[in-house]
Amino acid sequence: PGAAVLAYAGDPEKEKDFEPRPGEEAEAAEARRVLRDAYQKERALVAIQNFGSGRVMALNTDRTWRLRYRVGDERHHRFWGQAVRWAAGEKLQSG
Repeated sequence: PGAAVLAYAGDPEKEKDFEPRPGEEAEAAEARRVLRDAYQKERALVAIQNFGSGRVMALNTDRTWRLRYRVGDERHHRFWGQAVRWAAGEKLQSG
């Protein structure tokens, strides 16, 4: 429940339900935000969370090779490079 969703598989038609509405009250806007967050978590492709003294990334797809489509290795290498650097963290433990 504490994970942050970085990418999700959404339906553009369904997402229109979560857009702010003119003149909407604060309680209704908050309820809409809660529903949007639940929708994103149910359809998460990439989610991250700190756990203990480490970090966890859930990658809920096996299709990262598709990042190579028409651009070669540029996006694929960037994604995996950033993922590994994020997982390694700023400070490495000694010993």
